[in-house]
Amino acid sequence: MKTVPTDLTQISRKNGGKFPEDRILRVLRGEEAVTAHGPQDMPVWGTVLNNMTPNPELAQVRMHALLTFIEDMQAK
Repeated sequence: MKTVPTDLTQISRKNGGKFPEDRILRVLRGEEAVTAHGPQDMPVWGTVLNNMTPNPELAQVRMHALLTFIEDMQAK
């Protein structure tokens, strides 16, 4: 890797102590690029989760579960 991976436990700290839920959800869906990822080599989780099931509601539940997991891992 050319760029050191982001420390996912520090997202809130780097955002003034508030977890940027909307932005992280856009990144997971592939609607917002992350410069450190470089070209689209990193998985777009929204696409992965949508392809796991024909049920779009279940895909959304999984995406929000991933979002909650990332939020819960934030350093206190």
